Amino acid sequence: MNTKIAQDALSHYDLPNAQVVFIGQSQNTTFRVETLTGNKFLLRIHAGIGANKDGSQDVWQELPVVQSELLWLQALHRDTPVRVPQPVRNRSGKLVTKVSNPAFHKLLSCTLLRWVEGEHLKAEPTPEQVRVLGKLMAQLHPSRHPVAVAVRLYSSKS
Repeated sequence: MNTKIAQDALSHYDLPNAQVVFIGQSQNTTFRVETLTGNKFLLRIHAGIGANKDGSQDVWQELPVVQSELLWLQALHRDTPVRVPQPVRNRSGKLVTKVSNPAFHKLLSCTLLRWVEGEHLKAEPTPEQVRVLGKLMAQLHPSRHPVAVAVRLYSSKS
C-alpha cells in the first residue's frame, strides 16, 4: 500500500504539508505523520497484509469495531491517567475517514491518532515494569470505564 492512499486520507484533515513516513503493515497499514510545526500523528489505514480465506474482512477492520476502539481511547484519555493515542476528528467531525482505492474495490477506513512517544522493550520486562503494567491494566478494566464496545463473539461451533 503506497503513500498516495495516506496522502488522500490526510487531505480530510487540517494538516497542510505534512510529512508521511511508512511505519509498517500487519493488521493495519501505518504511517507516522509530522507537520511543519512538529506535531506528530499516527495514520492507520485499516487494511492489512492478511486476507481471510473466504474474502471476508478481518473483524478488527469492521467500522463498528474501529469506531468502538476510538471511543474507548477517548474515554481512557478523558477518565484515566493512562497515556493513550488520542483520536483526531477529520474536517467533517468524524473519527473515521473513508478513502477510495480502486485496487481494493471498496472504501478504506482510515484513522488519525496523536502520536505517543515511547520505546519498545529490548529485553524481558523487569519485575518492576510488570508491576507498573499490572497497575495500568487495572485502570483499563471495563467495569471502571463502561464504553459500548463492538465485539464479535466466537465459539468452537463458529
